[in-house]
Amino acid sequence: MKILAAAALAALVLAAPAAAGTPGVNTAPASGVAAGSAKLNGSVYPNGQSTGWWFEYGTSTSYGSRTPTRNAGNGTRTLSVSDSVSRLSAGTTYHFRLVASNASGVSYGGDQSFTTPGKPGVNTYAAQNVAASSAVLSGTVDPRGRNTNWYFEYGTTTSYGLRTSAQSIGASFGAHPISVTVSNLSPSTTYHFRLVASNNVGTTVDGDMSFSTPATLTISQAAFRVIAGQYVKLSGTVFGGATGTPVTILSQPFGEGTLAPLTTVYSGAGGSWTYLARPMVATTFAAQANGGTSSQLTIGVQPAVSLRLVVGHRYATHVVGATSFTGKIVQLQREESGRWVTIKRVRLNSSSFAFFPASLLPRGTSTIRIALSVNQAGPGYLAGFSRTLSVHR
Repeated sequence: MKILAAAALAALVLAAPAAAGTPGVNTAPASGVAAGSAKLNGSVYPNGQSTGWWFEYGTSTSYGSRTPTRNAGNGTRTLSVSDSVSRLSAGTTYHFRLVASNASGVSYGGDQSFTTPGKPGVNTYAAQNVAASSAVLSGTVDPRGRNTNWYFEYGTTTSYGLRTSAQSIGASFGAHPISVTVSNLSPSTTYHFRLVASNNVGTTVDGDMSFSTPATLTISQAAFRVIAGQYVKLSGTVFGGATGTPVTILSQPFGEGTLAPLTTVYSGAGGSWTYLARPMVATTFAAQANGGTSSQLTIGVQPAVSLRLVVGHRYATHVVGATSFTGKIVQLQREESGRWVTIKRVRLNSSSFAFFPASLLPRGTSTIRIALSVNQAGPGYLAGFSRTLSVHR
């Protein structure tokens, strides 16, 4: 009897329906994504119990917002569900998941995400391949899901005034590289530019950037000052110039009114050119070639001051420049503890000479020089100094 009772109880247990469990959920991709709204999709399996479902959504996987709770019933088949969300921000990535709940517990679907279309994203790069009359403008454009056109505004001020032709970049998501060459620019000029992109959501204008075109012709100097009568090398490049391009050197010595042609040299390989100038007074130089003119540069000039020992235990000095230095005061100086100390001042004679007796110096070894101050040198000259001499008395 006990065995029969146990068998009957086992049969009764097997015949009872299995207990219902938590709902099954699956989050599907969003659809109908617009600038401010989207349709969230998924499926729910009630698992035989009265089940409610909703979507959680937000700009991170912490979500923060949810749709109203909807009823999935208590069936045992999978139901496709969806709900619309609005008041979304354009150009923003949202995360969402489907959630379902019944008496047995809560189930969470996997995370899905979508990005709402927005105004284009733009990023402008520094200008490249800048030449005297052209430059390459580049950057990136993110269409953010809408058909997008882009162009550059450019000009010599932040009012721009010029623009490139509008070009389409499609309607995808993600930054795409773009570039365009602008030409007919003026040499030696600063240009401002910015990238602009538009779609049916709006227009995005990037910040201002700038570049400067080089001269069609450059000029530089090996030194900013030179002693009167000595040479200084001027050099430069004729952009786009072939070998043998004539380059006119212009000069304006101090006191003259304008730059005037000095000589003509010819460019070498790559349009490079050089000229050995020999200014006698401060002189401004420039160069001309192919209808363009370089920037100007000025070479400062020091009077040529000599110092030598002559018969009769005297030191002689002679000052040379573009003009006479008659009557100018020169100084015999002796180095003492790292400083130059003036021993004697003398006016130059009618031949721009002056003499100092050796007896002015103390006994022993001295290091001496002659100095001509900038005030005594006069307009167009820097201060002049002779070589130093080590002498013994």
